[in-house]
Amino acid sequence: MTEMCWWQAVTPHKDIREGHVNEALFAANLGRAVKGEGPMEYCDPETFFRKTYLTNGLRELLGIILSRLGGDTAQNAVVILQTSFGGGKTHSELAIYHLLEHPAEAMGVPQVRALVQDAGLSNPPECRVAVLPGTSLNPLGRTTADGVSVHTLWGEMAYQLGGAEAFQLVAQNDSAKTSPGSESLAKVLEAVGPCVILFDETLHYVDRAAAVLVGKGDLATQTVAFLRELTDAVNSVPGSMMVVSLTASRHEQLSARAPEWLSTLNEHVIREAAKKTPVERTEIHEIVRQRLFEKVNEDTARRVAKRYRRLYASPGGLPAQKTGDAYQKLMERSYPFHPELISVLYERWGSKPGFQLTRDTLRFLAFALQGLWRHRHESTASLIQSLDIDLADSTLRGMAREVGGDARWEAVIGTDIAAQSGAQLARAQLVDEERNDGRRLAQGLATAILLYSLGGGEHPHAARDELRLACTREDVPETVWEDILARFGRDLFYYYFDDAKHRFRKEPNVLSLHHTYRTNLKGGEVDAHAHRTILERALEPKPPGGHGFNVYFRPEDSQAVPDDDELKLVVLDLGFVVRDGEPTEKTRDMCLRILESGSGPPPKPKHNRLLRCRRRRRCYRKADGRGVPFLAQDSAERERLGPDRWSSAGTRD
Repeated sequence: MTEMCWWQAVTPHKDIREGHVNEALFAANLGRAVKGEGPMEYCDPETFFRKTYLTNGLRELLGIILSRLGGDTAQNAVVILQTSFGGGKTHSELAIYHLLEHPAEAMGVPQVRALVQDAGLSNPPECRVAVLPGTSLNPLGRTTADGVSVHTLWGEMAYQLGGAEAFQLVAQNDSAKTSPGSESLAKVLEAVGPCVILFDETLHYVDRAAAVLVGKGDLATQTVAFLRELTDAVNSVPGSMMVVSLTASRHEQLSARAPEWLSTLNEHVIREAAKKTPVERTEIHEIVRQRLFEKVNEDTARRVAKRYRRLYASPGGLPAQKTGDAYQKLMERSYPFHPELISVLYERWGSKPGFQLTRDTLRFLAFALQGLWRHRHESTASLIQSLDIDLADSTLRGMAREVGGDARWEAVIGTDIAAQSGAQLARAQLVDEERNDGRRLAQGLATAILLYSLGGGEHPHAARDELRLACTREDVPETVWEDILARFGRDLFYYYFDDAKHRFRKEPNVLSLHHTYRTNLKGGEVDAHAHRTILERALEPKPPGGHGFNVYFRPEDSQAVPDDDELKLVVLDLGFVVRDGEPTEKTRDMCLRILESGSGPPPKPKHNRLLRCRRRRRCYRKADGRGVPFLAQDSAERERLGPDRWSSAGTRD
């Protein structure tokens, strides 16, 4: 039976199938979502939960909240969400909000219904929810629709939980911008009944609140005090709970004092809190599948994973951990993506500053899948691997540059890997053009190496076994990949290979410098070098005794050769040649003039003391061909490149 192509075994979500993927789909905004603004994926409860994979961390978090609201006082009332940037904090708080504010819609999704029932409940308990997104709230306050002036975070919390009536319990402290203390906050919680308070991007709010003066201090200091007092209040009032994410998602939006505020928040808020991580590293594969696909053919996933396991177990293949049951199961969970592609993004790129872990992994794969789906009929692949990523796509290319953190990566991509539309083909694309099999294997292999090269670590690179995972195809022999890698060493300008490590770097290798110097060689430089070499190496007298000739090198005319008793060696200019054993007419004329005229009366009586040297045309062409790369490499050596910059270069002639 012929196995399905990956695109025959899956159905991506509608936005991907129709080419409507956009940045907003991967930037959950809690403040906008609770107002019903933004993508349906976030503001519509049923759509949100159908596209959300309930990780172990998220299940545990929702379970704790349901139990606490149901009267279980043993559950911790304060939860801190701890992840890297883009690791699911806002998404988790949005799940809490939709579950508690829109229980009927949420319970329409089987996985949510099962979660609630596992908690021993038929429906989520009724409660109040306050949402305090640090990026949306104005530290200067606001005026509500019913005319209440709110100036602080505690005033906003009280108003959201119980309207103007609850706000009055902290109105005086709100006006004075001083924290009300745990007892007053407990009275607010008792007055409104069961409640959950969601703080998102709290550091962002505190950092901006530092600009609002309060007496001799500032609103940031009072806000930190409020959060500390609120932890005491929720712990003392059954049925109340606070969930906090502290870190901001954008470093560039914070002041220089932000690290100091984060340290203070950690000291005062986290010490009594339960720490929860919404997404564990091993769960990213299921998250990708749930978020990007409506349907995946599990039978096909199992068959493909089994075939690749056999392929990887072949002689000369991969380490044992990549050929066992565990990796086969991982391939099934990742299908149709190869797990190595997800791993490079989530683990390698995820270690770079600014890469928002889960969010940016999903974002990259969604845009990649959108392009692959558009051209799916051109693919016969069983899996989506690193070599299938097309960096000619402007969005994917832009993300790669962002992760690299340097604009020079554009030159690397455009020169060696994938040209933008209308531009001259990149050098890997030229290799594919010469191979002429329509497979785009060289571009794909170069892309895979680049993905590794942008990852974390001091010297990121791709090992050979990693490239086997990233690129091995059932119908492509290993020798094909080896041949392409050999071409990379001869043809690519930013590719380096040493100690079994393949990588791209921002600095051009010696091949690139050769090309630059060849292009910039001025007319006559090769001839001038040849003249110097002949004069210095071939014609200078060598001790002992020398060669016994007076040398006349490239005489301008016959008068430059005197008629005397000394032995003379006349070396004509490189323009005078011998073709097929016979001197050209130009060469013959010059020789006759030297013999028949000069400083003495013609004809020269001592012409038997002359030895004439003329070049052979074939030998000159050979010397000229070698002179260009020699001079180019000589110029490169004068750049004093480190040994690593020579790693991909050929040997010097």
